Amino acid sequence: MNLAILLTILVVSTLGCVNRQDAISRAMEWVNANIPYDANKYHDGYVQGCMGIVGYAWQFPKPGVYSGDLVGNYCKRTNKDGMEKGDIMVNPGTHELLFDAWANSGKT
Repeated sequence: MNLAILLTILVVSTLGCVNRQDAISRAMEWVNANIPYDANKYHDGYVQGCMGIVGYAWQFPKPGVYSGDLVGNYCKRTNKDGMEKGDIMVNPGTHELLFDAWANSGKT
């Protein structure tokens, strides 16, 4: 994993009634519906890109929250060892994704 991304890993703050498992389940609804990745299109009011699926999962305001605006408004920083299911990994201004689990005990 790129060091720049490790330094920008975020943890979602508690939002309303959405919990971590709810966020994962909502993201999987998007995946199972085969919503194509297209930042110029929308699904249920969310952009069909990375900020859309993360926004849909956590029920952020539509069309989703730009990755550079997550810190302080919706999230707080953590480190690799503090990652939990449902956390958002961010490369500010570039990409965001929802964390589910590590691939192995080495946390890769």
